[in-house]
Amino acid sequence: MKWQTVAEENGTLTFSPTYNLFRRKWPPDLGCAVPEDRPVPAFLDGSSWEYAGTLRQDDAPPPGFDPAAAECGARWNGFHLFQTVRPGPVQAPACRLRERIDRNH
Repeated sequence: MKWQTVAEENGTLTFSPTYNLFRRKWPPDLGCAVPEDRPVPAFLDGSSWEYAGTLRQDDAPPPGFDPAAAECGARWNGFHLFQTVRPGPVQAPACRLRERIDRNH
């Protein structure tokens, strides 16, 4: 992977990859990060996926993006799939089921 130098501290360099981001068109809550020096996987075709920008060290990552998981996934697979998280309160399925049960009794 191509890495950009982030900082030099006490003679130690820190590096961080730069990713090209893609977003699934439908459903739109799936993302894919590809290191910029890696080929784009064939499954990221224009009919189902769209380019969503470039992610650099100083950029705010998209919701649901985990840099450590992305680094590991990209090293082994050449890409990293992640689920985007929508802002706002999240309610677990069990909580919704309990609400339905409570309403019906």
